[in-house]
Formats: sequence, C-alpha cells, structure tokens
Amino acid sequence: MFGGRKMSSLRYLILGFAGLVLGVVLAGSVAAWAQPGDNAASAADFKSAYDAAITDAKGSESLDPAYELLGVAGNARQRNLTDMATGAANAFSDLIQRAATAALRKGGSVAQDTLDQLVDLRFFAGTTQIEKPATALDAAMRSLFPVVAKTLESRADSAPNWEDKLGALRDLASLQASATQVMLDDMATPIAAAFDTRVAAAETSATAEEDTAERARRLGALTELKRSRTDQVNDAATNNVSAVAQQMGSSGRTAGTSPLQRSEAGADVPAELIEGEGSCIETGYHLENGNPAGSQQIVPTDPELRRIHDRDCVNSGRVPSTDRCSMSNLSLLCYARLPGGEKITYAYRDTPADAYFKKTCAADDLVPADKIPKSGVSFHSPGVRLAFVCAPAGSETAGD
Repeated sequence: MFGGRKMSSLRYLILGFAGLVLGVVLAGSVAAWAQPGDNAASAADFKSAYDAAITDAKGSESLDPAYELLGVAGNARQRNLTDMATGAANAFSDLIQRAATAALRKGGSVAQDTLDQLVDLRFFAGTTQIEKPATALDAAMRSLFPVVAKTLESRADSAPNWEDKLGALRDLASLQASATQVMLDDMATPIAAAFDTRVAAAETSATAEEDTAERARRLGALTELKRSRTDQVNDAATNNVSAVAQQMGSSGRTAGTSPLQRSEAGADVPAELIEGEGSCIETGYHLENGNPAGSQQIVPTDPELRRIHDRDCVNSGRVPSTDRCSMSNLSLLCYARLPGGEKITYAYRDTPADAYFKKTCAADDLVPADKIPKSGVSFHSPGVRLAFVCAPAGSETAGD
C-alpha cells in the first residue's frame, strides 16, 4: 500500500486490450462533436469544445483536462485541422509539465497519483498520432519514477512488520512493470535492482527465522513474489505501448468509433450509459465538508473515483462537464441509488434515452419534466452533494 491507497499502477495488467479500447475512445471522445464532412453547426461545436479544453487546461496543475486535450488533438488531426491539433498538443504538453513539477514539489501520494495518470495517458497519447504529447509524458514520467521508487524502497526498508514489507515489495514490482510497459527501460532497470536487493535481504532474514513454520511461510511468500514479479514484467513487456499501438492499427479501429461500437469492442461501460444515448448524468455522494445544500457547484472528491467516472463517461461518447445538465428539451429525470450516493439521469425528448428510461426507470424514480419543482433539480437523498456531471458531447449545459 502506498499512502493508504492501492497503487493504481497495478492497472498495467488490464492495459493490454482494455487499454487498447480505452485509448481509442479517449482519443476519439470528441468524435461525437464533429466528423469530417459534418455541417457548419457541428464544426462550430468542435471549435467550442477545442476552446473549452484549452481554457480548462490553462494554468491548471490537475491532469483532469489532459484526457479532453488528447481527444481534441487526435480528432483535429483526423480532420486535418493542423492549427487546432498543434494547439491542443502544446496545451497538453504544458499541462503535463506543470502537473509533474507540482507533483515533484508535493511528493508523497500526490507524486504517486500523478505518475499513475501519466502512465495511463501515455497509452492514450499514442492514439493521437502526434509526437509531442508522448514526448512530454516520457519526460514527466522520467522525473517521477525515481521519486515514487525511492518512497517505496523506504517503505520496504522501514516496514514495521513482515506483511508491510512484503506489500511494499509487491508495489515496487508493479512499479517496475509500469515502467516496462511504457518502455522506459532506464527507469525500470534501477527499480528492478532495488527490488532484487531488498528481496535478497528479506530472504536472509526469513532464513534466520527460528520458527520452522514461519520460516517456511516467509520463504514461500518470497518465492511467489519473485514469480509474480517475473510474470508481471513479462506481461507488461508483451503489452507495451508500442504493441498496443500495433494492435490498434491491425484491428482497424479508429478514433471515430461510435459509442455502440466501443461497447462491442469490449470497453467496460455501464449499460445505461450506452443504451441511454444522448442523456446527461449528474452523480452525487455523501461528502464530508461538502458545499451547503442546494449548491450548484461541483464539490471535490477522491481523484481515483473521478478518474473512473471520467473514463466511463468518455467511453460512452459523452464528456465530463463542470456545469450542471441542461434543462432544455427535457423529457424526464430518472433517479438511481448508488453506494454512498445517488445519480440523476436527464433524458431529452426525441432521443434514444427518452424511450429507454421510460421503459426501464422505476415509477417511483421517474420524474416527468413538468413535475420538477420550481426550486429546480436536486438529489432525493439528504446530504448528497453533486460530484460529477457526464454530458452529451457538444451539448449545452445549465451553465452555458
């Protein structure tokens, strides 16, 4: 464990084929805004999305806008909009540098979280077929891998008990696998050496254990750890960023894949996000120290939870938004309970979502547009605060 949180670098195991799909959809997330040959209105939507992505990233140290910038850059390249592709790629590179610099300054779990996102983004960057984002990510990761590795090494060295030491060594092995998968061998090699040195010391300590059963248990755990490390690194080498890019090319998938095609391709997207096409979703949680009841502002929440939400949102052909869902042309609201929270789906007239939620939304959870209180849309559960908004790409929101 690192800083009390599971290392998300362990996700390298799913980045072979799941990463292939995620990379495609993230780079193609703006495909719904406009495709080559679309009308002037769609082109205007795309320009608006480009401007919004640039604005969101400007001066920010958060990596949240990075996914959107990659989508804009990749789609602009497909449309031969060179200036926009270059502008988005430059904004992305600047953002990556700021985020990495901030993570180095703050250290600890911030450095780990930032590195985790950079590793993910490195796969997604390959789908843009633009060199600058990948170059920026490689430089940023090279600055952070040693910092995170040193923290894990210190954790292993100062572990108060055997299980904590073993956990730190597992995380160190996963960090090596992450560096291997993004093809930074100069980062993976010293991590591997640090792992080997500490495992050898642990074996010496385990061999000296007087209790026969405990000695056997510890030595067996170390043998399994070494085997697991070998498997992880081999798997990471097989499913590295270059291999994933080649798989994408041979599969014929492009950044313009539709939400339905993305679902069939294997992206793990909740069914209501796919079936409820065109809908807008507000998700809230019981958050400590949240905003006052009735606040329209999105409250901050756990970055890992945000990452999961934003990926599901983009995978479905929508985009994360900082504004509330639009009330224009609204047909109904469908409420649903979540562990620790609640979500509200806005279905609009004459969209697939309208028909879908009229059939699937329970009567007690469905609120027709003309039954919404004059005070506006709010969560049913007391204490729930707005955390995320997932809006149809190119749509107008309540804040527009």
